[in-house]
Amino acid sequence: MAQKRHIVYRTMHLKDRISWTSGVAGVIRMLTWETENALGISKTRLQQRVLDHVFESCANEVLDQPKWEAITSALESKIENEIDSASVENLYDEPIKGRLISPIEAQRRLRFFSEEFLNKEFDVFTSLLPSSVLTYYLKGHFTIRPESQWTITGSSNDFEASTGMKFMYMDTLAYAHNTSTLVALELKMDSPLGKDQILKYCFMAAYLESKGFIAPNSNFHILIIGNKSLTPETLSTMRQTAAVQLNEKQYPKKKITREQIELFVPRVASLINTMEVKSTNWQEFGDYFHKLNHTLPTSPYAETLHKLIDGFLVSLQTKYSRKLKRPIYVR
Repeated sequence: MAQKRHIVYRTMHLKDRISWTSGVAGVIRMLTWETENALGISKTRLQQRVLDHVFESCANEVLDQPKWEAITSALESKIENEIDSASVENLYDEPIKGRLISPIEAQRRLRFFSEEFLNKEFDVFTSLLPSSVLTYYLKGHFTIRPESQWTITGSSNDFEASTGMKFMYMDTLAYAHNTSTLVALELKMDSPLGKDQILKYCFMAAYLESKGFIAPNSNFHILIIGNKSLTPETLSTMRQTAAVQLNEKQYPKKKITREQIELFVPRVASLINTMEVKSTNWQEFGDYFHKLNHTLPTSPYAETLHKLIDGFLVSLQTKYSRKLKRPIYVR
């Protein structure tokens, strides 16, 4: 099967505006086509190096030029056939696992099925939202002071190296220093929430306080955004489970000692009792910002905000859930 170039945003005329998220997707194109940026060497050189290592291990066999060329040609043919066999016909076809794929297929999988890529688009979206807009959205879930001024932090090598926190992986943090408020935004598509996710977030908040990255005794909230909203009963059970896990000393263990983690236990116990945990789904999230976008002023100064919201919602409509068997947001 020949590789098919699936079109996400079909350009009918250059006057039509394209979502800003297509620029973010362009990074995927750069990395998949120019693999030297990620691997250090080109795909062709990687293939040649593998052959070199194989041939070097065949010390007792004489490999003349014709045989060398025959082996190289056969390998290239097999790789090409395998890549072709992983190509799919339709935009949302299930990825064929266990095979080499083309840059085109890699982009399709990341843009439509990857929770991690959605996280990065979400980081850009929330970091560019005016603080007042993000505040009013969060006030629909938590008690948030209206004067809150937000900074957004996504998961990155910079964040991990700066904080030294390696015992957990977080999605997006919204922090308002002027009101001492930290909101952890946990983003999900089809993957389940970790059984110790709530406890780990509490340890994270306690850790950040102890290291001076956020204000002491910050107000802490967790908002889970997924395919479906979790019921209040489920959220209550999750909080209770975190308390039981803490009591049973089921502490995070990754790259942190028992002695270090135990320093945070008193604050974690307090956070479990005082934090708010809420849940929503991508359809509700998208509907909220779609409605907001139609109530914003039409002045030139609001144009960027219109583009920001509309662009993210356009991309959100392309994110496909295997469990829902449809995009996570439908407009």
